[in-house]
Amino acid sequence: PGSGSGWKSQPNEAAARASSAKTIRLPCRSIDPMIASRPLTMVDAPRPLVLVIEDDSDLRHICLDLLGARGYQALGAASVGEGLRAFGERQPAAVLLDLKLPDGTGLDVLRELQRRSPVTPVVVVSGYGSVPDAVEAMQLGASEYLEKPVAKERLYDVLDRVLAPMPPRDELPGKRAADGARYGMVGRSEPMQRVYQLVGMVA
Repeated sequence: PGSGSGWKSQPNEAAARASSAKTIRLPCRSIDPMIASRPLTMVDAPRPLVLVIEDDSDLRHICLDLLGARGYQALGAASVGEGLRAFGERQPAAVLLDLKLPDGTGLDVLRELQRRSPVTPVVVVSGYGSVPDAVEAMQLGASEYLEKPVAKERLYDVLDRVLAPMPPRDELPGKRAADGARYGMVGRSEPMQRVYQLVGMVA
């Protein structure tokens, strides 16, 4: 009889352990508390790692939060040197790259990334309305061009697209996709269409 009470607690402890093992809390500094507190089940797969090279601390952290809220793993860098070092150490699946950096330019980074890993998608970002720089970035192999301020849904759409498997070139729909494929680009946004046109003029 004395041992009966000891056995009764064991199923409760086992149930508590099983219950706690069923969910994992998403470790992200999301600006959306509803997303930050959403439990992940064991069947959820983490999204790939995205490297954000942006010298503005506020913008960099906002971007990291947005990526975390979407489920992406995210890593930030504030300069050319930090960005290239992080790329070599972590091998991200994609890069968000500001064109204006304190110790160089995004174009310098893009050239080096293309040399190291030409298959890694690079999305260039600029708030300066510098279309010539965007054209050069596209010619160097960037996958997409985003204008600041970048809307959340626009960011998600671009990343989901550049990280998706590319279909065979003969299956790309429409002239816009053909224009992008011609220059090794995948973007379909209106800013990208302007860039396509300019690239065609200077090619």
